[in-house]
Amino acid sequence: MLQNQKKVASEIAFGYLASSNALNRVSINKFLYELSKMGPHSSKFFINIGGSVCSYVENYDNLKIYKKGYIENTADFYKNIDIVLIPMIEGTGLKIKTIEAIENLKPFAATKYSTNDTPVSSIWHQFYNIERMAKYLAKWINSDIATKQRTVEYLRHQSIDIYNAIQEKQKRAHEIIWCTIGELIKYKMPKTDIDLKTTNNIMVSIIIAAYNTEKYIYRCIKSYYLINCNKLK
Repeated sequence: MLQNQKKVASEIAFGYLASSNALNRVSINKFLYELSKMGPHSSKFFINIGGSVCSYVENYDNLKIYKKGYIENTADFYKNIDIVLIPMIEGTGLKIKTIEAIENLKPFAATKYSTNDTPVSSIWHQFYNIERMAKYLAKWINSDIATKQRTVEYLRHQSIDIYNAIQEKQKRAHEIIWCTIGELIKYKMPKTDIDLKTTNNIMVSIIIAAYNTEKYIYRCIKSYYLINCNKLK
């Protein structure tokens, strides 16, 4: 969140946190390249980059890029960021970077490939491509202080609304999943009258696909357990 008007006037802290997979490397370098072409506006960008992707980020004389390297605690990284950058050149599915920004209730700017399956409505969350995103931000960075403050506050509220919408969507999905599991069990054992409210010995396998996201698996399982351990009612 913006701390004060003086900070807005001198520096908007943008942030990008990602692993070093090929898609992330190409996306962030494409975005930085497009920003570097924006003439005098380019020098107004202060971009903090964290994660293993730092080793592959190119430098530009007219961009202020701060490479933070490995980030132990993502919340600490986002705490000092005003706007999270999520430029993706392509891709399907919801991105971890998008979820992290929303979980931390941070304003963010993203291409449409970064917010698939997310209830977004603002242009800031669905730029058609990286070129348009860079041009839009280059124009915006030259706005007056009041405009910047209003925009960041607007985007912060957007993140809160998206977070609440996702939580409600997950709640409905969990209810559907458990109802479906109950029906499947009864279908497989039609002669058995199973009461899901009191039965504790039903074994259910849940498969979670993961790629280069080992550090999130424990949090994922813990979250699912906390949500569902008392849902058989």
